[in-house]
Amino acid sequence: MMLETAAARWASAGNLRPLLEGMPKLVHLLGFEFYLFTSPTSQLHSNLGPEELACLDAFASSNPIPGYVETHELPLLWTVDAFLTAPDLWAVLQASGLRHGWVQPSHLEGTHSSLTVLRPRCVISPQELYRKAGFVMWAAQQLHRASLIHHQGSEVSDTCGR
Repeated sequence: MMLETAAARWASAGNLRPLLEGMPKLVHLLGFEFYLFTSPTSQLHSNLGPEELACLDAFASSNPIPGYVETHELPLLWTVDAFLTAPDLWAVLQASGLRHGWVQPSHLEGTHSSLTVLRPRCVISPQELYRKAGFVMWAAQQLHRASLIHHQGSEVSDTCGR
């Protein structure tokens, strides 16, 4: 119930800045410590420390996540298999405490973004993914929509799949 209440309050913010300001609390309620939102314009918004961000930047050319996000809409768990093409990046992420989480792609009006939720401990079980995926997917879409409005300065229509 606490998560639903926080999510409702968070969503009523509507524009990008308040949504990003509320992300640490929402991520905490979901059982994670960190988030990383990559906007449709490739801007990074995160509560990761400068060291972790520098690590991701250093391995940007070998990071398999952006390619996945471009072409998929299903969540991708952070596992060794997800980083098979970038074992050095996986090793550095593990060493820095970014061990468990998932990437949730979001696609809207021909653009894509992603929301990654992370924590240093506790493997994500299939049951946890199933319970929390809806919230993470919804948060990713809210951030994506607000980011488009913020960066394009225009309203994004809500077609609800029609």
